[in-house]
Amino acid sequence: MTIINFEINSGKRRIGHVVLDFNKCSCTDNKDNRKVCEIQNNFKCLSLRRSDSGDFIRKKASTKLRKTPVLRIDGYLLRLLINELIISKKFRTNFLHKYEYFLKNHCCQEKLKIRIDLQSSNSEFIDYTWNEKLTLLCLERQELDFTMSWLSTLGGAFSALGDHFINCAEIAGKISLQQFKLAMRIGDPLTVARCKLYLSLSLVQREKFRLAKYIILEQYNLAKSNSIIDYRLINMCKGIWAKLKYEKKIYKLGQLNKKGRNSLVRIQ
Repeated sequence: MTIINFEINSGKRRIGHVVLDFNKCSCTDNKDNRKVCEIQNNFKCLSLRRSDSGDFIRKKASTKLRKTPVLRIDGYLLRLLINELIISKKFRTNFLHKYEYFLKNHCCQEKLKIRIDLQSSNSEFIDYTWNEKLTLLCLERQELDFTMSWLSTLGGAFSALGDHFINCAEIAGKISLQQFKLAMRIGDPLTVARCKLYLSLSLVQREKFRLAKYIILEQYNLAKSNSIIDYRLINMCKGIWAKLKYEKKIYKLGQLNKKGRNSLVRIQ
């Protein structure tokens, strides 16, 4: 069993460690020899570089004095090193062969410990693949915000007409459902709550008071329980709740008047 433990330091502060246990992973050498050789040469060049303190001088006298080997490399090369150790069996064998004299000191534990002193890179690299992903995410968020604003304007118009025309209230409810889907895609819980309130307003206009009451109370409790209280959402809940009470009162009066007219017709 071979375990390589990288102790990562930045300056005089330890920032973490990486443990590679090659007994538990199935690794295949699926890299071309040219690429592995290039990374080996780069690593060898950096590991043998002479510093002010006399580190990385490949002599038996100096290696015997040092219990833990030290590598001074930048973060980019460290990532390549760990990646090649995982996926390339040939590179891993050569790496362990280079530091086999340190493995002898840890033969009982079958472990190789290497200290990594991170250095600043001479030049920064542009990650074009990640840049493309971020660009697509930004464009998607921009389109989602634009569509959300457009649906809010359209839904507000139909909601205003929904007090007089039931079909407009139904269209406003469908628009609020589309807004809800967009809000879930954006991942903003406050926008999701507002979309649910828009749907509850449509339900009130269609005289579905019980479901609307449940939605309003749920969003009100959610707004009150948040660590950062959104008073605009609370005021929206109070406003739609007031409309619910008013519309329900009008509905009951209408039902009573309808029953009274029916009773008069029967008497006549």
